[in-house]
This record gives sequence, C-alpha cells and structure tokens, in this order.
Amino acid sequence: MRLELLSYEHTATYFQKNDTVILSLGSTEQHSPDGIIGTDYLITAALAERCGEDLGLLSTPVLPYGVALHHMGFSGTVTLKPTTLILLLEDIIRSLYHHGARRFFMINGHGGNIHTVMAAFSQICADLRIATEIANWWHLPEVVQKEQELFGAENGQHATVSEISVTRYLYPEAFTDWKTRPPQDYSLHKPAISWPIHRDGFQKNFPLGSMASNPSKADADSGAIIFELTVATINNLITKFMLKDY
Repeated sequence: MRLELLSYEHTATYFQKNDTVILSLGSTEQHSPDGIIGTDYLITAALAERCGEDLGLLSTPVLPYGVALHHMGFSGTVTLKPTTLILLLEDIIRSLYHHGARRFFMINGHGGNIHTVMAAFSQICADLRIATEIANWWHLPEVVQKEQELFGAENGQHATVSEISVTRYLYPEAFTDWKTRPPQDYSLHKPAISWPIHRDGFQKNFPLGSMASNPSKADADSGAIIFELTVATINNLITKFMLKDY
C-alpha cells in the first residue's frame, strides 16, 4: 500500500498493527544515450510498490535524488551532497518513527548512495531503537546470476543491460521512437580509476556514460524476467527482516 494514496486514518490503523515501512531511493542521472535519466528511481519505485502490495506493507514515495556527483558532467543529472541525503533520510525516518514505524527496509537503485545510506542508518540507530536494512537490487546474488545468464560480460557496471531492460519493460512509453547508438560504440573496457572520482575524470574515462556495458543490447522481455526475480528476492528478504531482533 502506498503512503501517498492513503488517508491519515488509514495510516494510523496500519501502524496499530504493523511497524514495517518500505523506503525506496534512486537517483536522477545519466544512463548513457540508450537509457533514461530516471532509471534508478523509477525501478526502485516500482519494486517498492509491488513488494508493498505483495506483503501488505506500507511503501513511502520514492526519493528520486541521490549522490550522483560523478555524473554531473552529463546534462540532466541532479545530485545531492552526501550530507544532504543523510539529513533527508534522518528527517523521514524520525517522522515515520513518530507515527509508529520501527522497521525500515530500504530498496536502493544507485551505487553512489550505498555508503551514505549506511552512514545515515548508523547515525539514526545511535539515537532511535529501530531496525534498518538496505537491498541494492542489482547486487542481489540471485539477480547477478540471472544477469550473467542473460547478458554475460556486456551487462557492465553502470547503464547496465539489466537496468535498462527493466525500464524498457516498466516504461515502454519512454522509448517510443527511441534511437539507439550502434553496439560497437560502447566499450567494455574497465579502466583503473580511483573512487570517488571527480565528474571530469568520470567523463574522461567513460565518455558515453556507460561503464563496461553495452546498453544497446537491452530488451523488455529480459527486463520482465529480471524485475519479477528481483521482486521475489526482495519479498523474501523483507519477510526475514521482519523477524529480526533489534
């Protein structure tokens, strides 16, 4: 059930019986010429909504902005500073805690958010007795295995064949009359670079924005397979999370 579609009476009733909330976080950033800028948050929004429906749990509106500093060399990218994201997450969790939430399961769609989310959870858990967990959907072992079966080495690390396939499945209207770059334009080379990296360094090493991936290979049918597998995997993780002590 989606928080934004409920009344305060509905949510009050929910928190009388349940203390678990599904959070979702993404990013607004370039995903190569073949991917849409909202990829990271559109996928996590869909995952959170579906998992909430399957498990009868409350999902909050997706946070569409994340830590994407290294993508700022590409038009359309919007980024938060890590300190901003920490403060934002703290305010959201404290608000929901006030209403009765005690377990916060985060579905994350962007690698640049991981360290910041963990820092935020550490900071908040020092003050509030709550349970927190993060699922970086593309890192889940079951998903990684399926990606390798479907795409092999061409899946890559950013603007992956997998994530763009999922967006093609979920949001086909975004790809109407879409012109893709020739597959040979994409390099699968993995340069040795230092992380975190400045936006100019990132753009120099990854001029098309993709990282060792060939996003032109994406297709909606594969996206459907990946999405359904991810939903099932996260549902299982949330079910186990709800049984953990804190």
